[in-house]
Amino acid sequence: GDIDPTLPELRERHEEKWAEALAHHFRRQERAIISKVPEKGLKAVKQGGWPLDSLWDATRWNRELEQDIYRLNVATASVWGAYVAEQVKSEFDASAMMEWLLENARISAEEINSTTYDLVAAAMAEEFARDAVRRVFDHAARVRAAEIAAWKVTTASNFGAQEAARQAGLRTKTWKVNSRNPRDAHAALDGVTVPIGEDFPNGMRWPGDPRGGAENNANCRCSVVFGRRR
Repeated sequence: GDIDPTLPELRERHEEKWAEALAHHFRRQERAIISKVPEKGLKAVKQGGWPLDSLWDATRWNRELEQDIYRLNVATASVWGAYVAEQVKSEFDASAMMEWLLENARISAEEINSTTYDLVAAAMAEEFARDAVRRVFDHAARVRAAEIAAWKVTTASNFGAQEAARQAGLRTKTWKVNSRNPRDAHAALDGVTVPIGEDFPNGMRWPGDPRGGAENNANCRCSVVFGRRR
């Protein structure tokens, strides 16, 4: 029969771990810079002259978040890969995933921190700058962390599942929608089956594939079902 690694309860636990780690990251950033942000925005900010770069240690934040995401990537992808392998009584070489997961962590960290930087820069131009910056981090820890977690668990779980399916010699993959309110483009793919080595009609290898960008991946909880025969 088909192998369906959707695993909603496990997914929920992984999303919680991701959201917690991301929220901690945002709170670390807040603690590092909030006391140095002026209470009131400066005219220089509006003219592009406020030196946010002097407060924002991009190298540190990218390094720390990359490490966090890599650890979570490995944990999530490995669990889903092991599940698929177990269903077909196959060996699973998780080491084959590590290079991709590390590169994905690096790019993800840079993108997330870049977004935060832009939000903080805009907040510092407001009249009450420190309060505005505090709101940026509060929203990041409470809302953005959970949204990013959903996206990243979709990416890592489907990547791990597909890698194990490929190693086990499974033949097909079918797109599965799990949300009650999916985007139209994904609803149209629900039930579409392709050979395991090929892309889905939207050019993505699996739900959460970074090739799809934010327009396909934000809040996506789709999964892949694998088949033994063409």
